[in-house]
Amino acid sequence: MFIVSSTRINNLVMEPGNSGVSVALIVLLFFVCLDFGAAVDTITASRSIRDPESIISSDSAYKLGFFSPGNSSNRFVGIWYNDASEAVIWVANRNKPLNVASGVVNISDDGRLVVLNEQREVLWSSNVSNSVANARAQLLDSGNLVLYDNNNGSIWESFDEPTNTFMRRMKLTTNVRTGENVMLTSWKSPSDPSIGSFSAGLNLLNIPQVFTWNNNIPFWRSGQWNGREFIGITNVTSVYLGGFELVENKAEGTASLSFEFAIDSTTYFVLDTEGRLLQNNQVDGKEEWQIRQMYPENVCDVYGKCGEFGICSPRSEPICSCLRGFEPKNIEEWSRGNWTSGCVRRTPLQCESINKTGDAGKEDGFLKFGMVKVPDFAERTTALEDRCRELCLSNCSCIAYAYDAGIGCMSWRDNLTDVQQFYSKGTDFYIRVAHSELDKKDMKVVIIVSVVVGAVVIAISAFFLWRWMAKRKDFGAAIETFTASRSIKDPETIISSGSAFKLGFFGPGNSLNRYVGILYNDASEAVVWVANRNKPLNDAYGVVTISGDGNLVKITKKELPLLSFEFAIDPMIHLVLDTEERTLAPKDRCRVLCLSNCSCIAYAYDSAIGCMSWRDNLTDVRQFYSKGTDFYIRVAHSELDKQDMKEVIIVPVVVGTIVIAICAFFLWRWMAKCKGNLLHCIN
Repeated sequence: MFIVSSTRINNLVMEPGNSGVSVALIVLLFFVCLDFGAAVDTITASRSIRDPESIISSDSAYKLGFFSPGNSSNRFVGIWYNDASEAVIWVANRNKPLNVASGVVNISDDGRLVVLNEQREVLWSSNVSNSVANARAQLLDSGNLVLYDNNNGSIWESFDEPTNTFMRRMKLTTNVRTGENVMLTSWKSPSDPSIGSFSAGLNLLNIPQVFTWNNNIPFWRSGQWNGREFIGITNVTSVYLGGFELVENKAEGTASLSFEFAIDSTTYFVLDTEGRLLQNNQVDGKEEWQIRQMYPENVCDVYGKCGEFGICSPRSEPICSCLRGFEPKNIEEWSRGNWTSGCVRRTPLQCESINKTGDAGKEDGFLKFGMVKVPDFAERTTALEDRCRELCLSNCSCIAYAYDAGIGCMSWRDNLTDVQQFYSKGTDFYIRVAHSELDKKDMKVVIIVSVVVGAVVIAISAFFLWRWMAKRKDFGAAIETFTASRSIKDPETIISSGSAFKLGFFGPGNSLNRYVGILYNDASEAVVWVANRNKPLNDAYGVVTISGDGNLVKITKKELPLLSFEFAIDPMIHLVLDTEERTLAPKDRCRVLCLSNCSCIAYAYDSAIGCMSWRDNLTDVRQFYSKGTDFYIRVAHSELDKQDMKEVIIVPVVVGTIVIAICAFFLWRWMAKCKGNLLHCIN
């Protein structure tokens, strides 16, 4: 390092005769500054870094240096975000840590980037096969550490040897022919970056997918790639659709996956120690990171959770069930919550029956499963959607099919593994079953339709019954029917249906006169109404009946009408009473009487009292919320239009209520089906 006083430089430059010195000094300072600027993000043969030194990318986003993860005392060389999080994205000597803080990173004589311990032993080196002179390693603004030759050609990149982090512009690759793969490998623990149990990368079997493996056993898969997204992931935010790019070369058997989100450059994926692939995004304006997505997200995302021919529904209890047409292979294990044994077909297919017995039977069919994560091991053809079913049905080895516009026709020949029920997006999936299984489905439909129709009929009947009872509520409390074929003799009485009143003969006090009237049907026998108040009977004989013209009459011994009260034109009418006029009238007659009298401004009807009318002002009118009496006020015809409008509103409300009740019933049925298996419900 050079420390030069600016004053001294100024004096040297300004002194006479020192012009040559000035030029030489300026040139020297230029090269010193040039070398210093190049050393900020670069390691060369002449400039190495020692613990705890570091280099920083030109945009100051990334740093390469020495670190100790978690509570470990071991030292590692790595790259991390140059912010408060210091999230590590790459580790060089992950399997050979430095025991003390004495490590060195430099360029070897043959042009390799190496990590040395204090004994100058190589703990890690870049994978460069040929010797290169004047090599240099530069940390780019993308977080990629690139080793260049003397012609500025890239001979090695850290992005080609990732650890547990998938960065922008990094490529995960696979080569079916050579078996070479660029994939992620998890840390063993948060304090130990050595290679752990989990790995993640591309799988090119038939249709490209992203897999994570646990010791080479599938742990999670993304679903098939359709050219824009992986169809087994439903929670991808729309702004990230189209950000992934998968380039496949079928001729060479290679593929590569990368991502570049135009609106969000601060995103990376990390494979954690538990096998979860986490999408991390930087919080706006802060040096903080948050997890946006996680794969697997729930227990059903784990590969093959329900075994072969099983389907996993995370919102069901239990989460695993057999696909329709199948049953558990080991019922005891399933009852204990161990579903890995899967399911077996309940009824052989037509093709199987022909091969075994020669009996063709009825043709197989397909059951639809909506919004699912289709199984692994799909085969792809270019057939259009309408031909996909025909091709599968005509091929005895085809047991299921599905169609995606970006992929085409997918079919399955062997076991169906890793099927999951989604609740949004997903793919329609069709499974081949015997014809008898289709009959069972039809029977379920018949039962459900019958129950629904029956429920609707009951609901409608209940509605009309309620309306009828509402209209009949006043008649239900009316007194006993009194007809021309029936009469009462003193001391006979007629009791009201509610047993509150009675019609018959009585004599007040010690009087010998007899009257016809209505009394309370209790010990008090208080008089409510008297028919012959001004014409008492002088003998004990009396018969009250209804004449042929419908009038209430008192018959003498000589069968002559003594009293006559206008009652109704229908001799089979109910006996009803009012208060002021002491006339007998049914409910509908009460309205007619008031309407025919201009002085009548309102009327009401009570089964015990009868027809009441008002001629003057209406006072002390109160609204009750239980019991009470229906009250009718005389208004102009224009006011009735407003009332009709209320009815126009009420009728749709009532109809809407019925519709809501029917919908509620269907929802209840839907939820009842979903409780055991959502798949059965959706289909």
